[in-house]
Amino acid sequence: MRLAVLAGGMVVGEMALLGDRRAADVFADTVVSCIEIPIEDFREFTERYPSVGRQIMHNLAALLAGRLRKANAKVDLLSAD
Repeated sequence: MRLAVLAGGMVVGEMALLGDRRAADVFADTVVSCIEIPIEDFREFTERYPSVGRQIMHNLAALLAGRLRKANAKVDLLSAD
C-alpha cells in the first residue's frame, strides 16, 4: 500500500532519530540518491554542536507534526459517513 509520494530533498527514516524502530518500508519508482547518517554519528554531532542539534530536532518535530496532520485528515476522509 502506498502511503505517500515524496519528492527530491524530502526526508525518510527521521523517526530513527527519536530512537524508534522503522515505521515503514520505502520503495523508489525511479533512480534515487540517498544519504545515510548512522545514529551514532548523529548523536556525536549533536553533542559537539548542541545548538544545531536543537534546530534539527525542532525541524524534525515540525516535519512529523505536518505529516501527522495530513494522516489525520486522510483518516477523517475515510471515516466520514
